Amino acid sequence: MSREDSMKGIATSEKGESTKAYDDLRKWGFLKIKRTGYGEQVSIFPNMLKDVQALLNPNPQTVVKDGPPLEYSIDPEFDVNPFLTTYADKVINGKRGKYTYHRSLVGPERIKAYVSVEGEKIYIINLGSFYERDSLLAKAVTRIDEKFGNRAFAKAEMYDLGRDIVGNKQPVKAILDVLVFYNYLIDLKEGYYKRTTKQLPKSGLEDFSSE
Repeated sequence: MSREDSMKGIATSEKGESTKAYDDLRKWGFLKIKRTGYGEQVSIFPNMLKDVQALLNPNPQTVVKDGPPLEYSIDPEFDVNPFLTTYADKVINGKRGKYTYHRSLVGPERIKAYVSVEGEKIYIINLGSFYERDSLLAKAVTRIDEKFGNRAFAKAEMYDLGRDIVGNKQPVKAILDVLVFYNYLIDLKEGYYKRTTKQLPKSGLEDFSSE
């Protein structure tokens, strides 16, 4: 059995083949074995870790990082199931960012966006509520009305709405996604949007939905 097959743990129904793999790894000097009254304690020599990693995956760039599923990172006060999922416009290093949008479970509806790449959480955007006048969502609607009125505008023009809204650029996509979903904006495609006649709700008096 080759080193590659041994380290990848190829399944076999032959007990002898499994024993042979163990013997090979020990012979090649990968294993540190300590005999105790309970049997053998087997570990990998620290100085051999890079060799083990190379055998398991010769291309480190394709390694999937070991981490908890994204749903374990969702705020417990928010629904783990997203009401909306979108993807980044650009592919970077062969990977496309995923945006999932989650609603709060109690109280006035609040929204958070989780931006991830291949299941790894990398950024959280607290969009807030349409009822909160200082939230990203409410401020965006107000400034779009002030700056663009009822004319069509390009996504790039969103960056003129102020640093407190634009942030590091990721909030712009999240804001647009949610405003379109809740019918505050019309997606005219090819990077252009237009305001609808829908107004921000009066706190505690009306519900907002995607209708």
